[in-house]
Amino acid sequence: MGRLLLPVIVAALVAAVFAGPAGAQNAPAPASAAKTAPAAPGQWPSIKGLKPYSDDTNGMSLSGFLRFLTFQQTGRWISNDDADRVVKQQLSK
Repeated sequence: MGRLLLPVIVAALVAAVFAGPAGAQNAPAPASAAKTAPAAPGQWPSIKGLKPYSDDTNGMSLSGFLRFLTFQQTGRWISNDDADRVVKQQLSK
């Protein structure tokens, strides 16, 4: 038992010393929402012609995708209710 314990301890110490951040932690950060141009007041990103849960909406619903686009443009999240209202307005035109 004693002969097996020493290699396990050494392996654990080596792993602890040489362990670094995971590869995803070294990936470049995505462009911040603050760098994107804000939407003009009273205007919403258009979701007309998009199909919900498709590749065009990154697998999101139309209201979820609208919320995402709005966040990218303004840096702020709109409520689900507001997104649902805007989607209904855009689809009714």
